[in-house]
Amino acid sequence: MKITIMNGANKVDYPKEYQNLLDIDNGLGGENQITQFDIKDLDIKPCTGCWTCWIKDPGTCIHKDDMVDIYKSVNQSDLLLIVSTIRAGFLDSDVKKVVERQFALLLPYMTNVNDEFHHIPRYDKQPKLGLVIVGEENNDIEQSDILKEYIYRLSLNFNHGTGSFLHYHSPTGSKELVYEINNI
Repeated sequence: MKITIMNGANKVDYPKEYQNLLDIDNGLGGENQITQFDIKDLDIKPCTGCWTCWIKDPGTCIHKDDMVDIYKSVNQSDLLLIVSTIRAGFLDSDVKKVVERQFALLLPYMTNVNDEFHHIPRYDKQPKLGLVIVGEENNDIEQSDILKEYIYRLSLNFNHGTGSFLHYHSPTGSKELVYEINNI
């Protein structure tokens, strides 16, 4: 399986969780290709909503930054893991910025999915999605429900709901994360 990890967790503040993410391949059987991007270390500009990636130059963002490498990896992946901390009740702003830039991988046209209109994926192969939260306990049911709904809604747009999961990751939680990955 090809896995892309968009890691928005700071490796200084969350060293054990960071190392666990690097080690998940061992739990999955060691035959996977994992590409990890440390979002905090990359030059990624925010989406301007210009629609260039949809209309003027399909599939290509006007920003020539580190997202080019992320796009290539995501297009070849079976699973995209989005790793974030929680800031002000939602995803870290750097992670949200990268997620929003993923819309270049969609067409501007809509289709009916489960009686709702969603974007059509630009490419035939779209990865399943996982949202991994680090640095926070899963004790707020409302927040957990919002994040589950968010990743599900992203999966409706990006892969028409073929698979997604939410995982709260602890310093010793690699077995649970491997379980989640194997069961989507």
